[in-house]
Amino acid sequence: MRTVLVAGRTGADLVDRARAVDARLVSLELGKLCLDTVEDCRRAGIDVMAWTVNTPGELALARALGLVGAVTDLPGTKRMVEASA
Repeated sequence: MRTVLVAGRTGADLVDRARAVDARLVSLELGKLCLDTVEDCRRAGIDVMAWTVNTPGELALARALGLVGAVTDLPGTKRMVEASA
């Protein structure tokens, strides 16, 4: 079974917290993510996903950060963005 660390905060200890529970994926609120955090996780072999991604702008940010996934309340957002590309 794959373990995910759903974190309410980032910080220098995020990778250590993920490793402590043997998580290979961390999930954070999109507004709390930055490229440095994503890169720190990647270097440690930990994937990153975000919540909640409900607007085209939020989806664009998630893609720009190179996230492996996103949680949304509005699944039509992704289809709408892809249809307009």
